[in-house]
Amino acid sequence: MNPRKLHRFKEIYSLTGQKDDRYDAKMIALYVLKNINTCQNKKIRNEESSRLMKLNSNLDILKKDRARLVKSFKKQSTIIFPLFFKVF
Repeated sequence: MNPRKLHRFKEIYSLTGQKDDRYDAKMIALYVLKNINTCQNKKIRNEESSRLMKLNSNLDILKKDRARLVKSFKKQSTIIFPLFFKVF
């Protein structure tokens, strides 16, 4: 979706300058309903989509590993340097 078209649609449809996520979601849904032919998904090649899915799953794994390692580091550092964490 083109953000400028969506912004113009929002301005034309309602003159209120609401800055609310619910209102924006309603405007996006209404825009899609009124312009269903132009908002249909374009087909992506299978290779690209499968590669993106693999990258996304790898990113999730890395995020979980990072969170686990940070938590482990904090735990170990409080054991090794207890006075440091009491001061700070």
